[in-house]
Amino acid sequence: MGRRLMTPDELKSMPKGTFITMKTGMHPMMTQFRLFLQWGITFGEPYALAEHTARKVEHAGRVELVDAILKRYGDTEEETVSVDESRTAEGHSEKPARPRVD
Repeated sequence: MGRRLMTPDELKSMPKGTFITMKTGMHPMMTQFRLFLQWGITFGEPYALAEHTARKVEHAGRVELVDAILKRYGDTEEETVSVDESRTAEGHSEKPARPRVD
């Protein structure tokens, strides 16, 4: 049984700029390549990601949600009860009728 070309420790300890080059029909060999910057290869502007910092999140209230649903799916007088009419004297609200989705 043969030995590995290089152990993981040997690969980790290779000097910077040293690579293993393999070509069909040839034995693998350690070579030194110049880095792309030394060849004069340059790229455009550096890629920058948008900053994802903590920001204020605003949530829609119940009234806005119900209005948006009714606006999107349409409403008729028989099928839905407006949010203002569903309020009772104690300040609690009843469930508004669900709009029909056709």
